[in-house]
Amino acid sequence: MTGVYLERFRLREEPFRLTPDPKYLYRGEQYERALAELRYGIDQRKGFMVLTGEVGTGKTTICRALLDSLGPDTKTALVLNPTLSTEELLRSIIQDFGLTVLPESASKKDLVDYLNGFLLRVALDEETALLIVDEAQNLSPELLEELRMLSNLETEREKLLQILLIGQPELADKLASRKLRQLKQRVSVWTHLVPMKLPDTSAYILRRLTVASRGSLMVSFTNGAFRKLQALSGGFPRTINLICDRTLIAAFAKDEDRVSMTTVRNASREVLFGSGRKRSPGWDFSWSSALLPVVLITAFLPLIISSPGGGKPVVEPVVPTREEVDVHLSGKAAAAEEGNVPEILSRYFAMTGFEYLGKEALLWRIRSVKVSDLELALRVLDIDRQYGLKTAVIPISESLWRKAGTVGIVKRAGQDRLSLILPAESSEGFWRLVSTGGEENTLHIDELAESIQGKSALVLYRSLAGFDRSLARGDAGASVYALQDYLSGAGILGSRSVDGIFGSKTERALVRLQEMLGIEPTGILDNRTGYFMANINRGEWG
Repeated sequence: MTGVYLERFRLREEPFRLTPDPKYLYRGEQYERALAELRYGIDQRKGFMVLTGEVGTGKTTICRALLDSLGPDTKTALVLNPTLSTEELLRSIIQDFGLTVLPESASKKDLVDYLNGFLLRVALDEETALLIVDEAQNLSPELLEELRMLSNLETEREKLLQILLIGQPELADKLASRKLRQLKQRVSVWTHLVPMKLPDTSAYILRRLTVASRGSLMVSFTNGAFRKLQALSGGFPRTINLICDRTLIAAFAKDEDRVSMTTVRNASREVLFGSGRKRSPGWDFSWSSALLPVVLITAFLPLIISSPGGGKPVVEPVVPTREEVDVHLSGKAAAAEEGNVPEILSRYFAMTGFEYLGKEALLWRIRSVKVSDLELALRVLDIDRQYGLKTAVIPISESLWRKAGTVGIVKRAGQDRLSLILPAESSEGFWRLVSTGGEENTLHIDELAESIQGKSALVLYRSLAGFDRSLARGDAGASVYALQDYLSGAGILGSRSVDGIFGSKTERALVRLQEMLGIEPTGILDNRTGYFMANINRGEWG
């Protein structure tokens, strides 16, 4: 039945399949934080790492995305069945590292010595060895202690084996026992996944639809439908997929382009209560008891990435190749040679709430002291897909910046260093310039032009749900619906014009919005306009 709605909604493939597909990886904030922290632990050779989360929160997604992100200089072994004896575990690790398996007569000491020799060769080649153990909550205390002993394999400078344990919350309880306290003390990176909240649920659904349609989507969900999906699914992606698949079948049957809350509710009954199971009294409105069987039986959390998007090619500049910008990835020393990018990014992340990104090694290795070069470098590093962050160069405007809570990055005039700029908290007409060391200067707007280069600043931001790409006249699909919903809510586009097609009325409404902002009225939804839309309440436009 699922395939019946594909042609009707211009979908190239089923958007809510339960099988994993790397192109569907959803880069939500908690997933990016977990990935960045785990990559940090591996790159810095921290030894033990732990990833926990309830069934269906995305542990498999993180594991697959982590493995996909590692280069050929990282040797990996993945243990999926932890219910083994000590010798079986060692043999499984050796085999998954691609080594020749020793004969059955080999003792435990022989296996450990053989593994240690391999790890030493990896270290001498300046490579990394990573062992991942999935479903680690099923490991016996004896096997966990054996892994702790393996973590003792080290040189004078670093651990030879990085170990990542992935499991349900019971793993944390097991590690908290007195018997395993030595192991718990060695955990240097510990991250925990929780079910998605409404904004992530909405973005998750829109991204899947956009990828499946390659930007030509002709179906969308109302805000009420998103809220109902969140309530019914509890924020578990697997359950969201099951409900959404049934919902699209129902929308097809009703010839409905805008999926309503009622359609979601009716379509979900077969998923949640098709077996005849009744909801037990005392459970809250999230219907968690009904969702539990679904969460337990589904195999994998689907993976999502944003689509290339459609629309006119002139909307966004072409992303350059890595060779076209001065981005060096050879180590932290390269970053220190020129400019102060690591320090200014660290301070920027801390002031804007993105501090966890500072753990991602690539961001520390950008060599640039020009704002334009820095923006280009961040684009090359693909921070939109990797971290869910976009860049924009926005005009310096006190009234807008105060409404948006803006902190920008600028280049100091006549100096090879970057600074942060933001309006002074108490005085109108005055601006704060913050250096990497934390030193501040407060300048009047008249002095600002002589102190910084240009009249714009670089910002990083998270776009609103559904605003996955730039839009211009002639575009259509879910992203256009999201834009029209926003403009309608701001009172500058009639509700009858919310049709998913970017026509003249939508263009005029967007021009009016840009004029209210005091920015160039292009009629194109670019990153500059998207930044202010994401950071200023609609009631404060103008």
